[in-house]
Amino acid sequence: MRSKQSARFEDFYGELEAEAQAEGAAAIRDLRAKEFKYALINTLVTRRRDLKLTQENLAARSGVAQTEISRIERGRKSPTMDTFSRLASALAIDFWPAADIRSRAAAAAKAPPTRASNVRVAKRPAERSRASSV
Repeated sequence: MRSKQSARFEDFYGELEAEAQAEGAAAIRDLRAKEFKYALINTLVTRRRDLKLTQENLAARSGVAQTEISRIERGRKSPTMDTFSRLASALAIDFWPAADIRSRAAAAAKAPPTRASNVRVAKRPAERSRASSV
């Protein structure tokens, strides 16, 4: 059974969706960007609470000021990628791109060396002009 608050939010969000649809593609993109932003912020807040950390504890771990963490968590400030990365790292949050890069690097370190005949190296413009004039 849904709570009244949940139903109200779903109704409100439905209205936002309808307004965005009526306004067009730019409004829909803006709404999706906000969804993504708040999903990331929710992940930070949820993880911090799961670890039973205060904002002060997270500030000490991440090097991000507690006041900035507070503004981010309240949606009053959008974190830069650097700030978000520092917070995520301090909370041991592993997002897929970083995990994928690490797993590819580990696999590459274990893989046999690639034969030189299979590797193409692009020449820089200056090298191309010298090669064509020879």
